[in-house]
Amino acid sequence: MVESYNLTVTQGSAVSIPCNVSNLDDDDVMEWTSHNPDMTLFFNQHKIAGTPDRYSVESSNNGYTLVISDAQPEDSREFECKVRGWQTKSVILSVVGK
Repeated sequence: MVESYNLTVTQGSAVSIPCNVSNLDDDDVMEWTSHNPDMTLFFNQHKIAGTPDRYSVESSNNGYTLVISDAQPEDSREFECKVRGWQTKSVILSVVGK
């Protein structure tokens, strides 16, 4: 089942989008992607070329959290978390001015 929601934050704030998965194995692959533009951001904790420097991933026992520091209007888009190739979370982020 895909968890989906909208998230609105103020420009300049930090954003944390967790992707928790039960029974996450050490060899499971987790991927963070975005749309508009379409791009892969992280493959597990490995940042893909072209991913903004303000983006990072924090790991935990049950998943990975996408962290965006200093959110900007250009960060307004859909983010997806995929585990084992299956989409598990879809978040539409809106960044509004101060």
